[in-house]
Amino acid sequence: MECEKNDYKKGFFPFAVAAGVLSLCGGLTAAVPSNVVADWKLPETMVTWLAMGYSLGAASLAPIMGKLSDILGRRTTILLGLGLFSVGPLLAGLCPEENFILLIVLRFLSGVGAAGVAPVVMAYIMTEYPPEKLGQGFTAYMTISCVAVIFGPAAGGVLINNFGWRSVLFLCAVFSALAVP
Repeated sequence: MECEKNDYKKGFFPFAVAAGVLSLCGGLTAAVPSNVVADWKLPETMVTWLAMGYSLGAASLAPIMGKLSDILGRRTTILLGLGLFSVGPLLAGLCPEENFILLIVLRFLSGVGAAGVAPVVMAYIMTEYPPEKLGQGFTAYMTISCVAVIFGPAAGGVLINNFGWRSVLFLCAVFSALAVP
């Protein structure tokens, strides 16, 4: 996925798509933990476990996935990240009712997938954009991410109300699979 310095914007496209999907799915799934807890009639405090499962995977493994991209290359790492980010929600959507521990593990797996995308996108901007264009690269990245996060929760709420929380996870699995460059 590396490209000529004069073709840096075109080369950024697959990274932008991955970042957009990651952020959109983050927004879409914002209400999933509370809906799982309500659906499975669990104590309200369990919402935190589902939310933190994802966050722990994403935050703790981002540096490791960034290093992995140095070793395996950006393309391999982003494919791995999107693959995990696709498999995690798919399996979570299929998770047997009240298998809460498995659902936390699958949210963690989704977080690990997310950890494989963000550092790679940032590394692309840092190494492929001309130094005087770094601000534009990060602005594009953050704009894509923020717009997706803004609309995701509203769309996720509509989907959950009409089709249930599992539908949102399945949709995220499909979006992630389609984002593979």
